[in-house]
Amino acid sequence: MSQRAGVVLGTVFGVGYFPFGPGTLASALTAGSVLLWWPAAVSPLWLLAAAALLLAPAAWAAGACVRRFGAGDPSRVVLDEVLGQMITLAALPRGFSPASGWKYGL
Repeated sequence: MSQRAGVVLGTVFGVGYFPFGPGTLASALTAGSVLLWWPAAVSPLWLLAAAALLLAPAAWAAGACVRRFGAGDPSRVVLDEVLGQMITLAALPRGFSPASGWKYGL
């Protein structure tokens, strides 16, 4: 694949270019997406499986971004934030929904 594809993936389709807190934005978008999708989920293991499948492409994309941006840990690379949120949110209880978060002390 091309370096450009790695940059697109590493910046999560451009989210990493957001001028203020791109990692926070990527985390918020991921959490919002997962929580909207969560009631339809069969098992949290699907979220872990998706994160595991993205791990190798994420490592490749991070390398492409380092070559492109010339930094050891470019702030524009936000795919790691997405994977971190996916892994963290997979630990939510099975019956969790954003509307009933108070039951779980959120």
